[in-house]
Amino acid sequence: MSFHPIDSQTPVSRRGFTLIELLVVLVIMGLVMGIATPALVDAYDRTRLNNAAAHLYDGLRRARSMALTHGEPVTIDTRNLIKDDAILLAGPASLIFYPDGSATLAHLTLTVGAYRRGLTVDWLTGRPSLAE
Repeated sequence: MSFHPIDSQTPVSRRGFTLIELLVVLVIMGLVMGIATPALVDAYDRTRLNNAAAHLYDGLRRARSMALTHGEPVTIDTRNLIKDDAILLAGPASLIFYPDGSATLAHLTLTVGAYRRGLTVDWLTGRPSLAE
């Protein structure tokens, strides 16, 4: 195996990239980033919203289960179930789940950016449901 170092007779243009080539690559990378960034921000907002909705749904189910198990009404503050300050919650601040399975009727809406997600608590069965 022989090693041939670049000798002094090799033209300068063959030793690396030209400034034009580097600029073209940087412009292409800038265009890709400009297109990809809004899509990533939207995906991040949707993920945050879905996680908050799942967390709220889980908290409501646990409260209902506690009321049924312990035989006492359980009042839950819906605002405490949302950990992300950027997510807005519209609806009643508290819900009551009763030992017979019923609950106060509630329509909750979570909003972040341009995205919304709804939850409903049925008054008769007390079951929360996520709107798709």
